[in-house]
Amino acid sequence: LKPDIIITQSQCEVCAVSLKDVERAVSNLTESKVHIVSLEPIALPHVWRDIHAVADALGIPEKGNELTERMQDRMREISADACSSEYHPSVATIEWIDPLMAGGNWMPELVEMVGGRNLFGVAGKHSPWMSFEELADADPDVIVILPCGFDVSRTRQELPVLTQKDGWYAEREGISH
Repeated sequence: LKPDIIITQSQCEVCAVSLKDVERAVSNLTESKVHIVSLEPIALPHVWRDIHAVADALGIPEKGNELTERMQDRMREISADACSSEYHPSVATIEWIDPLMAGGNWMPELVEMVGGRNLFGVAGKHSPWMSFEELADADPDVIVILPCGFDVSRTRQELPVLTQKDGWYAEREGISH
């Protein structure tokens, strides 16, 4: 292969190889000059920045502008609709099932954008570890499970690790969950 652009991420070395490993591999495996674009979206503005970085590297900056504008417009519409509701649930986002990790980075921003009260994680900070007891004690109205790097099928395979814990299905206000 003789790539001219490689897109990687340096946000989390658990999710992917490190930037140094990518740079080392590129120098060992190819003689061509490669532009490495490393993404590190810690907060929502960084997601937009990284979209622009990829579009710029591909020589299509206008496409990056168009995409981020469409996404931001859509998010404003969704936020306005969601925030007009009187229901503002407490929300726990789960980014990793075992061990349990809450959503950090931009996830708290997304929860708040739709009128939720984020219970775990801090916008602009890496995802924090948490215990099942902390999750149960917080008693969120909504739990969003979105394991990093997993599709829906893989998430469903992993989910019993969490849902089979004592206390996952609890009686509350006479309703069985």
